[in-house]
Amino acid sequence: MTPLREFFWQFPDEIVIFTIQNLPGKSLVRLKEVDRRACALAVSVFQNPGCWGQKSDQDPVDRAMYFLKGLGKDPTILDLPKSISPLSFKILQRLHLVSQHIGSHPGEVALRAASLGDPDLCRRGVNLAKSPNINACMFKAIEGGHLEVIEVLLELGAPITDGYFGVAMQLGKIDIAERLVAYKPDLRRRVPDLQWAAFRGKTEELHEPAERLDARGLSSPVHFAAYSGQVDAIDALHRLGYDIRVTDDQGQTALHWAAQNGHKGAVTKLLNLGCSAKTIDANERTALHYAAEQGHTGVMKVLMAHDCPVGAADFGKRTALHLAAKNGHASAVKELVERGCPIDAKDESGTAALQHAAMGGYTEAVRTLLEHHCSIDVRGFSGETALHKAAKLGHVDVIMVLLQQGRLLSAVNEKNQTALHLAAKCGHVGAVKVLAEYECLIDATDIFGLKALHYAAKEGNMEAIEVLVEKGCPIDATDNIGRTALHWATSFNHTSAIRLLVELKCRIDASDHKGQTALDYAKERADTAAIELLETLASSRD
Repeated sequence: MTPLREFFWQFPDEIVIFTIQNLPGKSLVRLKEVDRRACALAVSVFQNPGCWGQKSDQDPVDRAMYFLKGLGKDPTILDLPKSISPLSFKILQRLHLVSQHIGSHPGEVALRAASLGDPDLCRRGVNLAKSPNINACMFKAIEGGHLEVIEVLLELGAPITDGYFGVAMQLGKIDIAERLVAYKPDLRRRVPDLQWAAFRGKTEELHEPAERLDARGLSSPVHFAAYSGQVDAIDALHRLGYDIRVTDDQGQTALHWAAQNGHKGAVTKLLNLGCSAKTIDANERTALHYAAEQGHTGVMKVLMAHDCPVGAADFGKRTALHLAAKNGHASAVKELVERGCPIDAKDESGTAALQHAAMGGYTEAVRTLLEHHCSIDVRGFSGETALHKAAKLGHVDVIMVLLQQGRLLSAVNEKNQTALHLAAKCGHVGAVKVLAEYECLIDATDIFGLKALHYAAKEGNMEAIEVLVEKGCPIDATDNIGRTALHWATSFNHTSAIRLLVELKCRIDASDHKGQTALDYAKERADTAAIELLETLASSRD
């Protein structure tokens, strides 16, 4: 029994190996591993939550199968009720959780449970894992704000470190930061009382400012209040005489901090008290840059209503639009473009917003930019279009959206490479298939005389080789020094690719400009397996 299977059978009536294609509301659940017992039990939970946990002489699986037979439903696929009980919804969340790690170690399930906030499942995973990564589980629980999971992990021996406290502070998780300090008061040694009170919104603990700022260069209490969105604390600090516009050692005001964490109320309060939306920090970024980077559209609207320059660029010539597109925030992209942010502006690396979105695989951001008429063939310094970027990283959905616009299939970069070249070179068979289906210059050669087939052979990418040959790429085509795909496959010891190319009727005796065949390449490298294979295949043809 595998570790994960053993893990689940510790409590078979509670957790089932299941894959949920669509969560409640889309009403479709499918079984990933064919396990009729587990499936029947799960169905009984979804269709009849009231039977959950009941004692009965009848085997629960038999009861569930009888129930299903009456409904005439196949256990492997079912429609969920339109309304789901809270208990069933929790079960659904757990099933979705464990389905992500079928075949994984229980420690991986524990990590996922910590991320999703399931303390019981996390406990079981940690206990069953031989070497659980409790530190990673703690960080995931803190990021998700799951206090119950944190309590379990501390109980199981997780150390209380400055790192955990720092992350909780950075993410504005007040309750978690307070709980960690309660366990270990020394964690707060670097955070003075005023900053700590401001961060937690404890206005009664605030007092008038000292004559000079803290000598250790810490940010002001106003920054801490803004970071966790404590509007009342900001107001109280202002009344006590604190400078709302003071900057930290990075040149950031409290407005930058509030915008970064998406605290619309704090942003509004700071602007009303006199903070300028035009202030730039040491990186020449306004608060709008940070709000766009995190996708806080509501905060962005407030800042732009207070005359924050929409098209302002930072030290790397990145606008808020570049940052929103790079992080896939489609709604932020839409808002910025409609407010007049230059849609085709390039940053210091020569990359436009469309290319950033394509590199990240953010289909909706790409679609939004195209709908607002960005230039589809805008190019960076290397001459690569957004299609090149997506192909190089294997983002099939983005490739399909871009291809629907046309005009990009024949685009080449400075090395005369098409998107198909890059997809094959980087081993992304899905991208190769899509580009080949759209008839993307199968026979094109780059400045080295290489076709996509050569790159696929070099990578040993069997599926890509088959697709390219099927679509008409000449199997014996040569590069600038006479090497065929067979030469390339042999050079990189891809014996399976060698066999496939021969099966597809390539020439075994083809020689390069030096008169060397693929067999010569194999002998030169003393590759015994390739030598034997090529000799065997050659003799079988004879």
